Amino acid sequence: MSTVIIVGGHSGDEEIMTGALAHRLVREGHTVRFVSLTNGDGGHPTLSRSEYAIQKERESAEAAAVIGAERVLYPASSGSLEISLEVQEFLAKEFRTYKPSLVITHWRGSIHRDHVAAYYNVKYAVMLAAKSEYGEGEPYKVPEVLYADNIEDPKDYTPNIIVETDESDERAWLESCSKYEFFRTAFYDFDYNRYYTGLHLMRGQMSGKKYNYGCALMRDAGYSYLATQELRTLELK
Repeated sequence: MSTVIIVGGHSGDEEIMTGALAHRLVREGHTVRFVSLTNGDGGHPTLSRSEYAIQKERESAEAAAVIGAERVLYPASSGSLEISLEVQEFLAKEFRTYKPSLVITHWRGSIHRDHVAAYYNVKYAVMLAAKSEYGEGEPYKVPEVLYADNIEDPKDYTPNIIVETDESDERAWLESCSKYEFFRTAFYDFDYNRYYTGLHLMRGQMSGKKYNYGCALMRDAGYSYLATQELRTLELK
């Protein structure tokens, strides 16, 4: 069985983007590790950042537990994530320690600076982890990085992989995401539940098979020679 690391710009991104897929992977015996690069403590209508950070930490632990995923949080506040060696070293250590067969993160064509920073930090961390002369531990080459389907990362995003998910995955996704107040109440003035439920149904129907639901991912044509393959499935051993 494999380990899959899902890197989000904020705690909650991992569940919203890939919670159904993560649940499918876990029930198939894979290990899923959510890595949040900020705590997502901004924008609460009544709580201060410090108060909301405490709430988000609790919510993120509960949400990951529903999926059966592991959770780690990088100590950064929402809106402050930099493209930096410090963040890349943190991620490179994750990759060397857990040796993921797949990493999933944000696409670079995003309206959110933390998402863009997540993309570049992951990209450079993959390079660091593979360098024999760099850092502690044995070098590890991440076999593949894929990019998740996110309403805030739309520019030039063209999914070329659709993974089937089912009713149990969808229920787990909804229960997990509902641990977050911003998802339940839509206080960011966006109905995440309605949008992503519709998206899962649409991706499933457009997959070419009679899936109940579908989770879309993108393989970047600039990432490696593997990216030229228009794969419609995701296979992990």
